[in-house]
Amino acid sequence: MADIGMFLGALVAVFVLAFLWEKILLQRILDDPVKGKVGSVIAAWLTASAVWWFSTAGQSAYSVRGLVAYAVAAALLGVLAFHRGARLREEIELGREAAE
Repeated sequence: MADIGMFLGALVAVFVLAFLWEKILLQRILDDPVKGKVGSVIAAWLTASAVWWFSTAGQSAYSVRGLVAYAVAAALLGVLAFHRGARLREEIELGREAAE
């Protein structure tokens, strides 16, 4: 049961961090929505993993459970972000063709 809670917490953390990375930085500097969405998930995974790494640095019993939970959550959200970015890319291209 604790593993399910850890996974859900990792899922929420990566989702919130990906949203923040995308809105604050990546949406402003990348033109391609796929690169922006997937890049935000990668940045969120690195951020969440770094925070977890620093929070467990003083413990003698080192465990990679947190890193695995964040990696699985990031992989799941990365697939969803890729599909959403591809859909946005198609909508943008259709809008450009209709404007011409």
